[in-house]
Amino acid sequence: MVNTDSDEYHALLASNGHKLVYLNVAVGDGEPSRVEIELFTSIVPRTCENFLQLCQGSEDGLTYANTVFHRVVPGGWVEG
Repeated sequence: MVNTDSDEYHALLASNGHKLVYLNVAVGDGEPSRVEIELFTSIVPRTCENFLQLCQGSEDGLTYANTVFHRVVPGGWVEG
């Protein structure tokens, strides 16, 4: 697992133009855990910008807030 808090990781992100976003995801009634997502902005910039806007909440009111995921794989992925 990559230590995303390290200075080396953030330097790598900055050097390749990638951004890191996160979602706070709760499973059932449990406490939310942070899911970090690296955006490959150097490959698909428009898709990454759209995803970033949905994570932050866009001006037109679209957001991932309170989205329900139907599958969560710890250390893997989420599907919604």
